[in-house]
Formats: sequence, structure tokens, C-alpha cells
Amino acid sequence: MTTNRPPRSADTADNAPLLVVAVCGGQRCRALRALQDDRSPGTPPSSLVISETVRSTRRSVMLSTDCLGPCAHGALVTVGWATMKDHTLAWLAAPTYWESTETPQRATTLIEWISTAASVLATGPANPGKLAGR
Repeated sequence: MTTNRPPRSADTADNAPLLVVAVCGGQRCRALRALQDDRSPGTPPSSLVISETVRSTRRSVMLSTDCLGPCAHGALVTVGWATMKDHTLAWLAAPTYWESTETPQRATTLIEWISTAASVLATGPANPGKLAGR
């Protein structure tokens, strides 16, 4: 099977922007995803579907993080454009926080945005549920 993806490396040699999808790996977010997965038998886990979408999207990378903090907003995913140099991520603009991504509806919206609109750097997600002050 062949793909159009460039080879993965720690740095972007041409300093071109990458779509960074950072999935919160904090205890509450993991628990919310597991609870939703248990309620939806026969449906692939949202984190797996997000991972597969990122993997098949050109110039994108998925990271797992420690707790992102605002636990009251459900399972969080941070999405934004960045460059990577010397193993350091530099956001090009403030990333957008997607909340409640454990729900099938929110995960589907995020996946659709990653696989379509994310190919255009200037395109931001429509109504992602951005957290105030983030």
C-alpha cells in the first residue's frame, strides 16, 4: 500500500507547517473516552479513528499529552498549525481546543475537519468549542 505522506522525522526540514493534533492523555480524558467506547459497542474508539485520520492526512502529526487542564470540558484535543525545529514545537498561532471529543458527534466533526479543511493553513475549524481564555 502506498501513501502520499512524506517520511516522518523529528523536524520539518523545509520548516513547512504541520497540523498538530494533541490528544489529552490525562486521567479524566482517558476515562471519558473509555466510558464512551464501552457505550458504543461495534463502533471504533474515537481516539483510534482520530489517529487513523491524522495518519492519512498530509503534513499532520498526532501527539499524546499529559493533562491539558480544563477537565470540566470533557475529553480535550488541541489542534493547530506549528513548525518543528530541534525537537521543539513552535505554534504559528494559538491552537484551538476541541472539547467533549469523546462524544461521537464531536469526534466526527473533528475528524471531518482534519481530513478536509485542514489541508488549507488559513482555514480554521468552524465552531470547535474553543475554551474561553485559551
